Amino acid sequence: MNRFPWQDGLITMVGLWLFISPVILGYGAQDAVALDAVSWNFILSGLAVVTISVLTLFWYRSWEKWADILIGVWLASTMNFADMVSARLNAVVMAIIIVATALWMISDGRRPFHTS
Repeated sequence: MNRFPWQDGLITMVGLWLFISPVILGYGAQDAVALDAVSWNFILSGLAVVTISVLTLFWYRSWEKWADILIGVWLASTMNFADMVSARLNAVVMAIIIVATALWMISDGRRPFHTS
């Protein structure tokens, strides 16, 4: 029996939120062509997190959690330049969730899929 840890599910949901948050929270223009750098940062970071989560389903490697950590650090560090308080808060909170969850899974030392 294979199992998908809830931590991977949480990271996936955070990635999906990052992907859609510019539209939901109204960052940048409503036109996709005119999205600003803050919006693209959220969209691309979310897409990267979701892609890594999907890869974990089929092909687990320890570097995937380290990649999540790098994305979280990137997201938090680039939002220092955002003019919008809501964008900074969103980025920092989501980055903390990603980094903390990935570190938890790394420190747990277990592979995410167990065959019984």
